[in-house]
Amino acid sequence: MKENSCVNKVMLMGRIIKEPRWHVSGGERILCFSLLTIEQIGREATTTHTETHDIKIGERLINVHDLNKGALVYVQGRLQTQQFTDEQAIRRYRTFISAQSVNLITV
Repeated sequence: MKENSCVNKVMLMGRIIKEPRWHVSGGERILCFSLLTIEQIGREATTTHTETHDIKIGERLINVHDLNKGALVYVQGRLQTQQFTDEQAIRRYRTFISAQSVNLITV
């Protein structure tokens, strides 16, 4: 690997916790949803760590159309951070997963 090479890769498997919603950004429809992951820590898995991730995926990249609240999905993508200014003129940042693929897991 080259000395100046970088990697921005995310792989997550979890459950959709809110109904996905469509937004339009730059003329493209984007599907947005929240994904809950639960990591079990320790040998007996007595401790867990839960995390909520904001996921965004372009309409042309979606290969599954049955994404609903409660669905178990595998997401591959990259981290992306957006800067914005809130109502009090304070600069804020929002980090989300820009998905490249979303696959429905059936059990």
